[in-house]
Amino acid sequence: MEKLHMAQAAQAQRVGLWLMRAVAKHLTVMGKATVRFEVLETDVAARRFYAGLGGVEGPVFQDVLVSNPVPVHKVIWNRFEKIFLRGEKS
Repeated sequence: MEKLHMAQAAQAQRVGLWLMRAVAKHLTVMGKATVRFEVLETDVAARRFYAGLGGVEGPVFQDVLVSNPVPVHKVIWNRFEKIFLRGEKS
């Protein structure tokens, strides 16, 4: 069961990387160089993934999700190089 979970996580990261590259490419074509996401404080895997792509995490703050306050972080990219380079061979 543990191997299946790890395989699913790896597959999800590839999908996440594909999506992040698509967002970065679209913004680059539009002449934009910055994007900001919000991520739940408890979503450690997503926070680690975004950091690995060069996202800079801000301090925790309270936001509202489905009428409930939740702790979140802003994650900001001012450049997209790490998104495009992640997983590329050197």
